[in-house]
Amino acid sequence: MIYNYTFNDSSPYFAHFNKNHDKKNGQFTFGDGNGNGVLNDHAHRRKDDPKYGALHPVNTVKRYNQIKKENSKEYKKSTDRTIKANTKLQTLTSNVEATQNADVVFASYIKSDNKIYDVLLGKKIPEDIFNENGDNVGTGQMFRSAVTNIAKSDIKVASEDSSSQRFENLYRKDKDFRNFILDDNRLQKYVDNSDASKFSSRSIFENKGYVEAQEALKRLKSGKEATSDDIKTVYRLFNYSIPYDGRSSGDTTGGKDVQKQRAKFFNELKKDGYGACLDTNDAIYNRTNATAPVIVFDMEQTIPGEVRELTMSDINSGKVRLAMKKFVTGV
Repeated sequence: MIYNYTFNDSSPYFAHFNKNHDKKNGQFTFGDGNGNGVLNDHAHRRKDDPKYGALHPVNTVKRYNQIKKENSKEYKKSTDRTIKANTKLQTLTSNVEATQNADVVFASYIKSDNKIYDVLLGKKIPEDIFNENGDNVGTGQMFRSAVTNIAKSDIKVASEDSSSQRFENLYRKDKDFRNFILDDNRLQKYVDNSDASKFSSRSIFENKGYVEAQEALKRLKSGKEATSDDIKTVYRLFNYSIPYDGRSSGDTTGGKDVQKQRAKFFNELKKDGYGACLDTNDAIYNRTNATAPVIVFDMEQTIPGEVRELTMSDINSGKVRLAMKKFVTGV
């Protein structure tokens, strides 16, 4: 049997196929004379065998290519996803009660993404300590808790392209929403109180995606005809503002303005059957580079799951998982 592959000796999977290979034409020869492949001296079934098919070299390469594809920015921008029923969605938080009662949650559901957040947020944080009488007796250290929600049914996730199209529709038809985007004291105030390194073209940590969004926003504010491309590019800033809770200085609305506008946006997505959208900040525009972090806004499609505190074991295994992901994807 002869299988053709698109990768070469530098592939991280090459070691698994080091048997009777022909480097010149990229072919690898396996076989035991009965139609079964031989992989590292262990017999493996045909690629269509439901029990062993995933181990077949052809399917292993397909999976490798699929992982690469799903981690590309192009795929994240353009492709809607579906969170299957019974999937666990993880949210790391220092405020379990608020997260459990939230109408919007940021979550991850792919194992490699869970591990990313285990590592990034796996630092101990201050915790008030109370005695049996309820008196504050000091401050300790704790890990964040992992709050789980479980999908009751399939949840449709809007890609950046799908989300920005609904954002444009809302921008053009809703005057208050449009003013929220253009008014320096509304969306811009939140942006100005955020991590300046994301938005300033003068920063040594320049983030091209957000600089482009700010430049597009300037063009919208100039009074010139609003182009579809500029409106959709500004969506990056709006997506970044979704978790805003009003704690930045100078906000007299307590975050209610952002919450009102994001509710309008979520309703536009719900009309088309979406229950979540991609967290584009963590998926595309910052160095988190998660595969499919989501903002779940239709919590009616979920039920509460377990709550547990992170452990050092979670964090250490996350570091290993991240190293493996980087090895496979190159990012």
